[in-house]
Amino acid sequence: MFTKSAAKRILASLATKIEAVRELKNVVQVTYRTRKGRCSTFISKKAFERDFVEFRKAGAKSLIVETVKFQSGVFNVYNTEKKSQYVVNTQFACTCEDYQQHQKPCKHVYAVLGVGSLADAIAA
Repeated sequence: MFTKSAAKRILASLATKIEAVRELKNVVQVTYRTRKGRCSTFISKKAFERDFVEFRKAGAKSLIVETVKFQSGVFNVYNTEKKSQYVVNTQFACTCEDYQQHQKPCKHVYAVLGVGSLADAIAA
């Protein structure tokens, strides 16, 4: 979650190159380069968490969701660009590597949430 890519998105136009991301107790220290030289700043872990969620929600918009077993709440989620397919269930678990690594909702889960109500799928 505390990656150079996330730090670059959070810092946006400030940083030209992220050199290091170091997790501390309550914050994340990011060292980066600007046109004026090398800088370091501290970013809250909450900012990284918000980026984590928003980045995955944005990625979910291009995915295709297919209900496999509506009554049991199983969904196939397709990424036609990458030609990949993952399975999402009503416990917000996905078979993708991102979910397996972070144990947090991935873009496939957000795609399912955007298509319909999981509460309806669970109740059916």
